[in-house]
Amino acid sequence: MDKTLEAKLAEIKDQAEKINAYNESIADKEQMLNALKTVSGKLNGLPTAAEYTTQAIALLEEEIKIEKLELKALKESE
Repeated sequence: MDKTLEAKLAEIKDQAEKINAYNESIADKEQMLNALKTVSGKLNGLPTAAEYTTQAIALLEEEIKIEKLELKALKESE
């Protein structure tokens, strides 16, 4: 096989693995986010715990947003 073709194929494979890793990470974080939101709704009588979950929710939402932007940039660089 042509060296240029082999290099391009390896590059495509590497990019696909990165995209897959981002998709899995985003899905995991969205699942954690949904669980935190459920827990947060049940902590009305525990203000400190509710505050911690609220902070965690905001951080996870920001991480998901960043990863989605990075994934979009990765896909557009193809």
